[in-house]
Amino acid sequence: MYIFLLASIPLLTIAACLSNGKFSGKSFIPAVAFGFVIGALFCCVRKFVFFNDYVWTDNFFPAGLHILTHDVIVPLLVSCVVYFLFSRDTITYKAASTGPLMLSFYMVLIPFASIEGVDRIDLFMIFGRPMLYAGMCLVMSRFAYFSMSFLRAKNIVLSVLFLIPSLAVLIVPPFTEALWYYTGDRIYTLFSLVFAGCSLFFYIITGLKKGPEYEA
Repeated sequence: MYIFLLASIPLLTIAACLSNGKFSGKSFIPAVAFGFVIGALFCCVRKFVFFNDYVWTDNFFPAGLHILTHDVIVPLLVSCVVYFLFSRDTITYKAASTGPLMLSFYMVLIPFASIEGVDRIDLFMIFGRPMLYAGMCLVMSRFAYFSMSFLRAKNIVLSVLFLIPSLAVLIVPPFTEALWYYTGDRIYTLFSLVFAGCSLFFYIITGLKKGPEYEA
């Protein structure tokens, strides 16, 4: 079972890189390498510097907010902000590379957090959790690319409309995980697998066309 935990996100990362219609798969190698290194450093800091001493209460909403901050917002800010500062690529490439970047980050963080950071191992932690975060990365990346493309075209309305789902999908993994923690229902594992499958299908289908050529 641990093979799935370790291999699922790397395989989806390869699929994401190869199914992009605008950029070649090889062009995402720097983003993938950067995300992997930052993810490893992030796990080291979390392990030896900042300890996760969160106390689970009887309410799933505060737990969902904690996971959202701890496992989504902070990793997203750390990896993307640092990468965007160092990268000299175009704005549209940076937006398109958000998926491979975050997937490679989570291919380190999710196995680490699933084995070291929880008080019980369940099918959800092995199968559901990696699929939730992988699906989130795929959907977020695609909508972020569309949003940035329309922004470069000076279409603010469409840019904002595509940015909203890019941000909204961020709440899916943490609150699904919180619901699983309090119920233990395996329906959330099934949901995670379906969510990842639909996200990958959406990512591939929307990547078949090259899309607008808006370069920074």
